[in-house]
Amino acid sequence: MKRISLLIGLGFLIISACMVYLLVNGISLHTATLIKPSVMEKDFKNVSQGFVLRLFPEFQSSHYILWAKPSTPEEEQIFILIKEEYERIFHLSVQLITDAEVATPAQIEACKQPCWLVLPRSHANELQANDFLELKVRPLKRLYSNVTIISFSLGKKAPESCLNEKRLTFECLSALAIESAERKIKKSQRYFFLKKYNAHDFFLFIQESEKTPDR
Repeated sequence: MKRISLLIGLGFLIISACMVYLLVNGISLHTATLIKPSVMEKDFKNVSQGFVLRLFPEFQSSHYILWAKPSTPEEEQIFILIKEEYERIFHLSVQLITDAEVATPAQIEACKQPCWLVLPRSHANELQANDFLELKVRPLKRLYSNVTIISFSLGKKAPESCLNEKRLTFECLSALAIESAERKIKKSQRYFFLKKYNAHDFFLFIQESEKTPDR
């Protein structure tokens, strides 16, 4: 019996080592769809509700949520709605640090769960080296998740070079996700969808409204 247990344990170690090797040396990691392309209500309420419910386990366990700073008024509105929906469902007040990049490690450590940190887009994901995470979050050994809201428009094809990336860059991840979703989108309505990449990165895609041409 001990021998069988030892062999099973050894097998798990070998599998884990292979997975680590593949991640480091080169399989292409694909995004996981958490919310398929869905019609977006004009008030964005179904976006905030769907997002919070789909990420319920992450919101429940994460001490920190690292948010990419909204880049448009609509992204800002959706961020506020998500915060309100979170507080409604969890009955907790979010501790918000809106300029987390300049916050000290002591301020980050003192921020109680749920703590939301608003950061430049480059520091709110793990698609590249992230000094903020390395210096101010990971040393605390607390669970965290990263969220970026991405506004997108249709008709943009992903560069062929993106198909050969071992680990996706932000630009390629966005381009490939949008190109894949476009096949399921009807042009008469606006859509949103949610993707996950790696262990901690979540990307909420929001379709931009079509601009009326000037007359």
